[in-house]
Amino acid sequence: MVIEHQDTKTIVEKQRTALHEAQRWKENAKPWDQWADNVARMADRLNQPFLKALDIQPGQHVLDLASGPGEPALSMRKVIGDAPALLVATDWIPEMLMALRKRDLESGKGDIEVVATDMESLPFKEKSFDRISCRFGIMFLSNPLKALKDCYNILKLKGQIGFLVFGPLKENSLHNVLHEAVQDVFGFSEKENSYSPFRYASSQEDEHGAESLESMMEKIGYKSLKSETLRIEKYISGESSFWQQQLEMSYSYYLKTKSEDSLFRLDDNIRGRFENTRSEKGIPITMKARIITGIKT
Repeated sequence: MVIEHQDTKTIVEKQRTALHEAQRWKENAKPWDQWADNVARMADRLNQPFLKALDIQPGQHVLDLASGPGEPALSMRKVIGDAPALLVATDWIPEMLMALRKRDLESGKGDIEVVATDMESLPFKEKSFDRISCRFGIMFLSNPLKALKDCYNILKLKGQIGFLVFGPLKENSLHNVLHEAVQDVFGFSEKENSYSPFRYASSQEDEHGAESLESMMEKIGYKSLKSETLRIEKYISGESSFWQQQLEMSYSYYLKTKSEDSLFRLDDNIRGRFENTRSEKGIPITMKARIITGIKT
């Protein structure tokens, strides 16, 4: 009876966390839509190596998971071409897909199929897709093994899957500064309140003993696993609050209840942390990400 009680408690806690995540992303959809075009321009340095690693080709049937307001689906659309090519973009937040649909129509195409679905409950038939992509999405799942298995089933034979995930938090300076500043001012730790965006930063199990993404992919049956590390560094003048878009996209759900005075303190805290890193070249902004691919054989 004790074991049953513990199992039930675990299930309830996971469900509560999942509902919290859904609400958080639903409310974050507005800033993601607002900043999507700026983010897309900057993220192209990640998108192009990702598409190359996935070997996206004209005519393919491609499924993009956790598409958000448009990328990398819109970039893929330019590569695969018109029918019989097929591009399906998914997200569990309909508001995100509405933003994607708007951008697809503005591009003059409007032919990306959008499906609101959870990555852990994919509704597609077996052997439907040549490629499956997921950029910065799998880190937020409560049951990534289930999602990987579903993806394996709907991939065609010799089909390829690819994930783009963050490297270590400390090597992603914008995220790290915001994380530390929010924690300093409000006593809030993102890792304590949501699934960590950095849980697959390494090819090894994390400090809590959680499986690596590569290990889970091998367990499901993916072969020819490859990983690639992307490092981006640039220097900026820092004259404006350049961090604002990322702050809103990451923390708007949490910060919406904070006072104006406390938000000013947060802004000063962030600015001070970046200024401490300034050199003659400017403020360094670093980013590290990982691409992991596998094939269904």
